[in-house]
Amino acid sequence: MNKLRLPETYKTTSKDTYLTVTDCGISGGEMASPKAPARIIERRSPSPEYSIVFAEKGSISAIIGETEISVPNGSIILFFPGTPRIIITDSSDSLYRYIDFKGYAIPEILERCGISDSGIYAISDSRIATDALSRMMFAKNRNGSQVRINALFLTLLSEVTASEQKKETATIHFLSGLERIRTAVTLMDAEYKNARRISEYAGMCSMSNARFTTVFEKATGKTPKKYIEDKKIDKACELLMHTAMTISGAAKSSGFEDSLYFSRVFKKRLGMTPSEFRNLPTEDIGT
Repeated sequence: MNKLRLPETYKTTSKDTYLTVTDCGISGGEMASPKAPARIIERRSPSPEYSIVFAEKGSISAIIGETEISVPNGSIILFFPGTPRIIITDSSDSLYRYIDFKGYAIPEILERCGISDSGIYAISDSRIATDALSRMMFAKNRNGSQVRINALFLTLLSEVTASEQKKETATIHFLSGLERIRTAVTLMDAEYKNARRISEYAGMCSMSNARFTTVFEKATGKTPKKYIEDKKIDKACELLMHTAMTISGAAKSSGFEDSLYFSRVFKKRLGMTPSEFRNLPTEDIGT
């Protein structure tokens, strides 16, 4: 990968950073060795930064969750923090550019530009986008360079806004809700006893927290929090029915650290306390 690292002066770990482009570059089959295979897969490990890939030419696709989707030339695809950037090029003349960026203002900036979700967005004028990306790559390390690079980045995003306003065809291509959250649901089913933060599951699906919750609830009928709690309650019911484990023990084995909280959630879900549930005749338990 032919990759241009920005000067260290651009990089900061400050949580107060408004907007910082931390890295940018160009890659694809055209940049690869002549001996490279026709199908090239390039991966960037999950990071705390956002990433945008601009498909300049050739056959380019990306992996979102477990699904491979084609990225039309002249479009960008957004990767949220915590998700891997996996790009596949299928021809020797393919070319794409990428930008990694961070800052507390990013969610608001993306929303104003009409980019509220992970997906493929059309660019109003790809020539302007290509020019902005080229200038970002070759910006020199001098006073004001960071401001200039950030401004060029916003120029790129403005072309997405212009495209949205023109209502061009194929502006956004989204996967169905269930497909998009499949990775998160699979992990929740496996690790509900020690579930991660909702923000981590959202990141895995390349979504903001709010968008992930909306898509998740629409696909499953439950919020992510309720889905996880229901998995825990189901496990607790199984333990209370089939073992002699104490109520506090069943709570802890089901993923509840606080037995009082467990009892409140249990009663709200089933309309009875864990003790009352355990004492029910077997034929009265609808399982």
